[in-house]
Amino acid sequence: MEPYVYFYSNKPKNWAFVFLYGPIFYLAAPYIDAAGRLLRIITLKEKPLLAYLLPISTALLCSYIGGQQGVLCWLIQISVASFLLLLQSTLVHRTGFAWTEGDGIESSALDFAEHIARSTNDHSVGLSMWPSLLFFGLFNNHVLHHLFPAVDQSNFSQEVREILVATMKEYRVPYYPNSFPQLFLNSFSGIWRRSYNPVSRPTYAVKK
Repeated sequence: MEPYVYFYSNKPKNWAFVFLYGPIFYLAAPYIDAAGRLLRIITLKEKPLLAYLLPISTALLCSYIGGQQGVLCWLIQISVASFLLLLQSTLVHRTGFAWTEGDGIESSALDFAEHIARSTNDHSVGLSMWPSLLFFGLFNNHVLHHLFPAVDQSNFSQEVREILVATMKEYRVPYYPNSFPQLFLNSFSGIWRRSYNPVSRPTYAVKK
């Protein structure tokens, strides 16, 4: 999620040039991660997993089928998938609608569920599972995902969402799903604003 994270604190640590190098980082993230993992395996700091063979096998298959063009298509596919994944994860956590580092209270002042609800954005919550998977990779129902990370998202029915909304209302925890365009525009405008004028957002009240 770096380098966007530090723009959403009271003392930003990066310039607005993040708009230029951020997308490049998003595209290169899988290769940076792969190089780091390879280094840790070589230095015996990490054990190789069978799952690591999957991207290697798909690369070899693309090379066998399409030669250099196949490898190029594989690289483009990996980069685009990484970009979309990191873009989606940025928008559900790093906008002016969500609590983040530097805001009025420390996360330690909140219990786990309240911290998740305040630091996570939901959007497009009216979509069923398949449109959510196709357009947003299921990131649009993100509060439930963080509250119950081991539960398959196919089980996050409208009934479960109604329980979430009722619980947030009962304990007076702010929960306001937004549209995807709202999150997208707020993320960029907030990053630009904070890069030059770091200010605190309103302090959340914490119940004793």
